[in-house]
Amino acid sequence: MRFSIQATFLIWFLIGCYLNMSLFITKTIFIPNFIAYFFAFVLLIIHIKKLFVRKNFLFISSFFLVSILSIIFSPKLASGILKEQLLSLIQLILSIFSAMSILFTLEFLGLRKVSRIFFVFIIILLIGSIFERFIPFFTDFSDWFRNTFYSFDVYTSDKRDLNMVGFIRPKFFSREPSFLSQFLVLFIVFWHTITSFKYKNILVTLFTFFSLIITGSPKIILIFPILFLLNIQRIKNILIKYNIVSIPLFLIITIVTLYFIYFFFYERIFDIINLKDQSFNLRILIPGAVLIFALVKYPFFGVGLGAKENSLQVFNDTLSSYGYDWMIQQNFAPDFHSYFLEAIHFYGFFGLFLIVWLFNKYLLTDFSSLKRFIFWMVLIFIGLMGGSVVGIKTWLTISLLYFSVSNMKIS
Repeated sequence: MRFSIQATFLIWFLIGCYLNMSLFITKTIFIPNFIAYFFAFVLLIIHIKKLFVRKNFLFISSFFLVSILSIIFSPKLASGILKEQLLSLIQLILSIFSAMSILFTLEFLGLRKVSRIFFVFIIILLIGSIFERFIPFFTDFSDWFRNTFYSFDVYTSDKRDLNMVGFIRPKFFSREPSFLSQFLVLFIVFWHTITSFKYKNILVTLFTFFSLIITGSPKIILIFPILFLLNIQRIKNILIKYNIVSIPLFLIITIVTLYFIYFFFYERIFDIINLKDQSFNLRILIPGAVLIFALVKYPFFGVGLGAKENSLQVFNDTLSSYGYDWMIQQNFAPDFHSYFLEAIHFYGFFGLFLIVWLFNKYLLTDFSSLKRFIFWMVLIFIGLMGGSVVGIKTWLTISLLYFSVSNMKIS
């Protein structure tokens, strides 16, 4: 397989997104994901003319306008909040331009090359995970790399892994195990969607099974509902054609899958039910409460782009007014761990409506109603893995999803 220079830049961009390294300018000012941004910028220069295609230009400029309006109309409840919002706006601009450059590159390379790139990444991540799990030298090398090249947010909860899944989850040169599982989900899902390989269903089943066994991450489970949504029309046609046989078979597969999930994660499920799972509390419970309290007070335009401190202030003020001072939070999480929840609380209901309208009006203009439904539902499901509205991984996901859905053949 011959690689063009654009394919090489795309590979380095994906590696940069996975590694998520920061370049520190000063002790407090740094450029996140600088490797990914650098190669995205190079690709943007190559495809600069496509930015000025009418639908692309209108989408980007309109999105920036909505984001600026969210900052203008947002409350300023915490000191220094405007500075944080402007920094978030800058990162959002970089991420959107990066996403557009990647989308242009994907369209230039075509389905065959892109699917092969995804397949190679899947194999590398799985083999690397196996090596880290079972080869001590490789484990030590991965730990050395992580502790040497990452300045903050390095995963330090190996004991929690042992209690939760019975082994230390592999990171394979990333900051934490969730990065590895998140990229495995992305590559497996989108490879399955765009490849024409005859036995892709069998391979994806094996990839998913081994990913779950090797990584021990519940994020891998999201592969099943995401693939169901991406293939909803095909599944519907099969059920109609073989309704006597396939419906019982589908139910059996569903029951076996649920039992399989319960067998591996039953302890964590009980911890979640009893509100003892710290990850669930930080990712879902507390951010959900913060979101509700913030939207009750600022329903239309939300708390403003990048203004998590506003939400936290509203949350704490509400708790204090009811006499629950002992529940006041200093920091509910670095982010909402879901770009969908974060978008609602940043932009509010009206702002989110405008964003959805902009996507449908300009970016998804050639999509059928079914493709639009698939796009939005899959985007919400993938958002459960974590991510920020302004983050480059979120906008990479949007690019990959758009490219995959746009090339789907729905009969």
